[in-house]
Amino acid sequence: MTTARKRWAGTTADERQADRRRRLLDAALDIVGTDGLSGVTVREVCRRAELNPRYFYENFDTPDDVLGALHDRLYAEAAQRTIGHLDGVPDGEVVRTVMTATFAHLADDPRRARVLFGDSTQSPVLAARRRDAVGLLIRTIAPSSSLASDEVSPTDTVVSAMIAGAVSELGLSWSEGRLGDDLNLVIDKSTSVMESILAHADILDGIHDRAVGAATSLAAD
Repeated sequence: MTTARKRWAGTTADERQADRRRRLLDAALDIVGTDGLSGVTVREVCRRAELNPRYFYENFDTPDDVLGALHDRLYAEAAQRTIGHLDGVPDGEVVRTVMTATFAHLADDPRRARVLFGDSTQSPVLAARRRDAVGLLIRTIAPSSSLASDEVSPTDTVVSAMIAGAVSELGLSWSEGRLGDDLNLVIDKSTSVMESILAHADILDGIHDRAVGAATSLAAD
């Protein structure tokens, strides 16, 4: 009996397909970590996943689609982690809680930051996912908006966009070792700056419910 048959013995067709999809995404993450986005090709993903190319096309049309799905999976995992930490947290502690959960997620596997925050110019699908993620973050931060609406006041848009950009750069800088190795210091300093900005703009009120709503939406994707 082959290794593949042993692996999938006693499983349903749906379970086998889900396992193959997971392995393809794991392979893509491994490639991004070692070779960057440009290394994600059908051939290389299949080689590292130890799967025939026909199983790639069972799940995806292009390498870009793999990166988009990987981006979604990583955001969902981070969101699930964040939801667990936000239970019962008051508005004034939301920023620190989210930053702590986010950086813990990146620290567990620095490759994640290259997918979530790295240069996406090589992947239109990934670039679109990033824009959607930043838009959701802006609507989460801005009190004049709702998660279902793109209507945000100019002031809230400016403040929220600045915070979104800062979080992205912090995440990538941390994963690349440019912020030292003291994670608590990074969280303390970044939280202090962001809380000052958000408090000055009167954005912290009600931010807990908006953060939970956004994380729930991402975790469900």
